[in-house]
Amino acid sequence: MIGNEFLKFVDLSGLLKSSSIVRFMDDFTLFDNDPNVLKQDFIYIQQLLGKFALNINPSKTHYDNKVGDISTTLSKIKESLQEIVVDYKAFPTVSGMEVFETEAEIENSLSQEQVDGLMSLLKEDDLEESDADLILGFLRSHSDSLLDLLPTLLEKFPNIIKHIYSICSDIKDKKSLSRVINSFLKSEINFLEYQLFWIGAILEDHLAGVDLYGDSLIKIYELSSEFKIARSKILEIPEQGYGLKEIRDDLLKTGQSDWLSWSAAMGSRTLHTDERNYTLNYFSKGSPMNFLISSGVKKL
Repeated sequence: MIGNEFLKFVDLSGLLKSSSIVRFMDDFTLFDNDPNVLKQDFIYIQQLLGKFALNINPSKTHYDNKVGDISTTLSKIKESLQEIVVDYKAFPTVSGMEVFETEAEIENSLSQEQVDGLMSLLKEDDLEESDADLILGFLRSHSDSLLDLLPTLLEKFPNIIKHIYSICSDIKDKKSLSRVINSFLKSEINFLEYQLFWIGAILEDHLAGVDLYGDSLIKIYELSSEFKIARSKILEIPEQGYGLKEIRDDLLKTGQSDWLSWSAAMGSRTLHTDERNYTLNYFSKGSPMNFLISSGVKKL
């Protein structure tokens, strides 16, 4: 009940434009005939929650706008794949049909015809986010083929960014991937904190040192002014160039005790020992938590 009362600040916001908004505890349902109104309200709710370091659970987020027979087509493709993709099984769930991996390896690869069919589905205007997520699961071993579709996938389906993160690990053309990510970050859209966090993870784990790497890191830092967790993700990456070292120094010297300063302390771990410890000694005096974190970082 405390959580129910705490989230009233969302209900009382005068900037939400949906025709009807229903909330039970931490579950929100928005209703409107205009998809753009729904999307803008969803983004604004995410921004409101981000101010309190809260985030929307992407696995429980759905946009109910089924059009045409995309789901039927996908079901037929799933059936046709059963003999080849033997390690995937479909199970009925409350929200529809979901596919789960039952074994660690796939015995046979998809035929080119099946790959082409799945790629075509990803280009459908009426494709739903859950279906796109499922298709990407089938195409995991064809990541390079997905590079041209990444701009569209990133923009249309913000909640599958964690899946895109996994796919990026297998894309061999890192320079092209880096350009796609950088261009997306500079597009005029409203980002979710969840997106920015996982794009930061893509940069750290898959694009470190590649062209536009530093520019993209700083862009996420700028975009995450209202998203402490996403901004903290950038600060904890042990990159000392592109002005990040100076940004961390400013945070650590204030002695503040929050996610930003703790992440800045972690991001300083690759500095020369003397320089790192000098800054951390000052930071450690801010609070018991600061002292604990600085002590741990010094031992790394």
